Amino acid sequence: MLKRFFAPDPSYKQMTGKYKPKDTLMAVGLYVAFILFCVALGYLRGNTNVSEFYTSVAGYVVLAVICLCMVIFRKDKLSTVGFSFRRFPKALLFGLVTGLILSLYYIIPAIVNDGKLTIDFSPLPWDAVYLLFVIVLPQELIFRGYIQTRLYGAVKFGFLTVLLGGLLYAVMQASLSIFGGGIDWIWLALTILWHILFNFLYRRYNSLTAPVAANWLMLLCAAML
Repeated sequence: MLKRFFAPDPSYKQMTGKYKPKDTLMAVGLYVAFILFCVALGYLRGNTNVSEFYTSVAGYVVLAVICLCMVIFRKDKLSTVGFSFRRFPKALLFGLVTGLILSLYYIIPAIVNDGKLTIDFSPLPWDAVYLLFVIVLPQELIFRGYIQTRLYGAVKFGFLTVLLGGLLYAVMQASLSIFGGGIDWIWLALTILWHILFNFLYRRYNSLTAPVAANWLMLLCAAML
């Protein structure tokens, strides 16, 4: 039963099994562009007064559009990057529950430090939309939907391929901190674990629904504390 719980959707295995080294090469190219954007974003955050909203739109959203163009160029279906409503209600519920559990990472320290849980609802509508469409959806599309799945074109080693994706994801997160306040190595280790978890959610339903819901709720809870 446990093996069945962690098993990927059959369509995911079928899809990733068809990718070739050329697909991996294109994913690496998109990853390099993503890293360059994150380095630039980290610099702008640490050294200028440029709005994070505009830099995020210019980077995450534009890269997501480029990602979709690459999918269309290869004549792949949008479902190959997670745009699918497969088992949507179950995927959404599973993702939200997972996100709520992950939110304990922020909730527990807040209670310990303040002696109570104080929630600020004032930025809720804006942050909810911003996090979903500018941060989480583009990131999940690019990383879990495109880069991780295309790695199987050249690296067909099961969990090791997922771990490689986790390391790439951690490097991406670290690139945001090069010009900032330094790298938080504990946070970096957690990003690898979160990639493994978000990728599990993606594989389970072969859809962006669950990882987007989990990542979005986790970040939204963090913004409200």
